[in-house]
Amino acid sequence: MSYKYIIFDVDDTLLDYGSAFHTAQRAIADYLEVEYSKEYIALSEKLGWKAWQDAGLNDTDSVDVQKNYHSYYFQYLRQHYRDLIEAYHANVNVEELVELYIERVTSNKVCMEENTLQVYRELARKYKLVLATNGIARIQRERIEAFLPYTCKTYISENMNTIKPAKAFFQYIINDLECEPKECLMVGDSISNDIVGALDAGMDVCYYNIKNKSIPEGISVNYEITSIEEILNILG
Repeated sequence: MSYKYIIFDVDDTLLDYGSAFHTAQRAIADYLEVEYSKEYIALSEKLGWKAWQDAGLNDTDSVDVQKNYHSYYFQYLRQHYRDLIEAYHANVNVEELVELYIERVTSNKVCMEENTLQVYRELARKYKLVLATNGIARIQRERIEAFLPYTCKTYISENMNTIKPAKAFFQYIINDLECEPKECLMVGDSISNDIVGALDAGMDVCYYNIKNKSIPEGISVNYEITSIEEILNILG
C-alpha cells in the first residue's frame, strides 16, 4: 500500500513518557523533602492510580470522558498530589506540585530509542508526517519541538475536544488532511488508543511493540515492529 501520511503517536512511541514521569516524580519527592525510594514510588503510584480511576480516565470509551478528558486530567493531578501531601503531612500547596509536575514533564524530551529522531527525519523525505497525541497542549507542544521541522501537521487532543481512541479524533484528522483513511498509516504503542481507534476509522496500522506485548485476540494489525528502524524496511 502506498501511503501519503504516516501518523505517529507521541508518548511511548516517539518520546519516553516513563522517563518524563519519573523525572517529575523525583522532583515532587524533593519538593516534599522525602526520599525518592521504592516505598515512595509505590505509594505515589498507588495514590495516582486511585486518582486516575476516580477521575474516570481509565474509561476512554466513555463519551463523557472523551469530551471532558482534559479537565478530568487536572482533577486527577490535584487529587493525586493532595493525597500525597496528606500522606507525608507536608506543608505545601497542591497547585505548586501540579505546576512542578507539568514543568518537569514538559522539559523531559527523551526519545524512546537513540535513533528515533533520525528515523523520523528519514521518513520525512518520502512521506508527510503527522503527530497525533492525547495530552495537554502546553506540555506536548514543547516536548515534540525536535520533531516539528519534519512534521506537516500536529494534532493534540486538548485542541480537538476529543481524544484517542474516539472515532471523532481520527475523523478530525482525516477531514483536516482532506484524505482517505487508507492513505494513512497510524504508528503507535497503544492497542486500545492508537491501533483500535485507527482501525475503526479505516486506517492501516503499525503496532510499535517495543515491550513485546501480546496482541489481544480479534485484533489484526497490518504491521508490527519492535524497534523504530524496522519501519524503514516496511515503508522503504
